[in-house]
Amino acid sequence: MKLLLVLVLLGAAAVDAQSWWSWFGAPAVDDSTPRAAWDGLRVTFGFSPFGNFDRLPRTKEMAVEKGWTLFGSSRCTAGTWRGFRYVKDNDPAVTLLFDKNGYIAGLQMGVRKSELPSDGSIPPQQVTPPWIEDTDTDMWLLTAYFIQPSEICSDGRTEAEYQEEGTGTDLYIQTGPNPTSDIMAIPLQQSDLQGTKWTEGKCFWGMGEFGIHTFTLIVIVPVLLQSLFTKII
Repeated sequence: MKLLLVLVLLGAAAVDAQSWWSWFGAPAVDDSTPRAAWDGLRVTFGFSPFGNFDRLPRTKEMAVEKGWTLFGSSRCTAGTWRGFRYVKDNDPAVTLLFDKNGYIAGLQMGVRKSELPSDGSIPPQQVTPPWIEDTDTDMWLLTAYFIQPSEICSDGRTEAEYQEEGTGTDLYIQTGPNPTSDIMAIPLQQSDLQGTKWTEGKCFWGMGEFGIHTFTLIVIVPVLLQSLFTKII
């Protein structure tokens, strides 16, 4: 159940530039990027489209002000991922990844092994990857990047780039232990799925249309962006 919850959390990460959320007031702490097409980031999923999406901070400064704390190593290149990890209330189910300059670079979902069945049946072998084992923290991780992972700890983004690009420029899923080479680029337009291993899924209430990718078997890669799959019920 915990694994399913984490999958759904990542699946609900959404851009709010084109959504009805933009009809309401600005957040108390401003990390806005009004010129960018991808000008927001939200998580959490519920059957009602009202009140089930929570805004996430997109700068390290805002995250700290909102009570998010550094999780694990203080090194940007530590572990099998890239970026500085921040969590709320020591819960890794939603983990923010920031680049060396403090701008949002991705999201990571973590599940502690102690919360999974002791027989090792979850996650099943067919989905490892994209679930990657983190032996340092005894967890399973699912990681998505919004910029090229090789740039997160080397250059990062400038304030000007953040204002122009917003949350990110691309979408990558990490598919192995090397975060710079073991990545899969996700098509940014629904039309780009044609002729690939992606097939169109259903449009789910409050979630939008999603794509299904074939690894060893059919696996739902649960990263959905409103700019990518634009049909929201």
